[in-house]
Amino acid sequence: MFDGRSLVKSKILYLGIDAPPGVFHYPVIRVEPLAIPKEAFSMWERSTHGLFTSKNTARLWLCDGAKKTAIAIGQASASLIQGQWVKLLTPKVSTQEGIISLLKRFDLRGSFFFYPHSSLARPHLIEFLKSQKVPFYAFDLYKTVYQRLDPAPNLQDFEEIVFTSP
Repeated sequence: MFDGRSLVKSKILYLGIDAPPGVFHYPVIRVEPLAIPKEAFSMWERSTHGLFTSKNTARLWLCDGAKKTAIAIGQASASLIQGQWVKLLTPKVSTQEGIISLLKRFDLRGSFFFYPHSSLARPHLIEFLKSQKVPFYAFDLYKTVYQRLDPAPNLQDFEEIVFTSP
């Protein structure tokens, strides 16, 4: 986390949430969990599949998935939930479109998808599930908030600037 030191040791400025070692970390966004709707827990119990479209979702939704199939958008999400599921699937392409392509390979009859997500999530997965008449429960689990921490680093001190975000 950004600690306000003016001495810059790394020539890489990392602006995302989870910085790798050896970089100067100045996060310009943060994740704020939202209130979980009361019915979410009963819908979780009813579900057959969990959709995890970001590592933040995987971190924040901590319910047992021992009897469910998980679909994680990418390796970062998958690594956080690995070992907790009957089956863990990841698409070839780490996007909502990649998940949709993966789901099209399966017979989804009898499935019920549980989909906690960012308040900024694109609507493609929900639209796909609706178009296929697949039952699901979706809700905003967190929001991403932009922030400016003081003091801000001098961009001239860096050779590379990296920003990643779900």
